[in-house]
Amino acid sequence: MKRIVAALIITIALIGAGGPWACYWLGLQVVTGKPAHPQTIASQEKQAEVWLHAYGKGTPQVLAVTPYNYVQLSLEPGSYRPSLLVAWWVATEHYDANRHYKGNLWRQLSCGALSVWLTRSWSTEQLLSKVAEQRGKNAA
Repeated sequence: MKRIVAALIITIALIGAGGPWACYWLGLQVVTGKPAHPQTIASQEKQAEVWLHAYGKGTPQVLAVTPYNYVQLSLEPGSYRPSLLVAWWVATEHYDANRHYKGNLWRQLSCGALSVWLTRSWSTEQLLSKVAEQRGKNAA
C-alpha cells in the first residue's frame, strides 16, 4: 500500500512539474511557425497607446513569463497583465492565420504558448510595434 501511495504522489508531482511545459510544447505544435517581427518599430506615442489599451501603467515593459507564471496569472481572477495581453494580441492574430485545428481549447492552448514564447523572445518595443501594426492593418 505504501508503494502505491508513493507512486501516486510521485506521479502527481511529475504532472504538476511537467504539465505546464508539456502544454507549452503542445501549444506551439498546433500552429505553423511563429509570428513575424514588425516591419518597423512604432513611435513612442503609438507604443504608449497600445500599452494604455492593455491596461498598462507607467513606462511600457513587457516581462518575460514561463509556462508556470502563465498558469498562475491566468488563475488570478480579474487580473490583467499588460505584458500577457499585448503578447496575446500578437499570438491570436498569428494563430487565426496559421492554425492546424479549430476549437476554443486549441486556441487557448496555442495562444497561451505563443504568448509565453513572445514575452521571452521579443522586446517590449517589438511587441508593442507589432500590435500597432496589426491595428493599422485592421483599420485599413
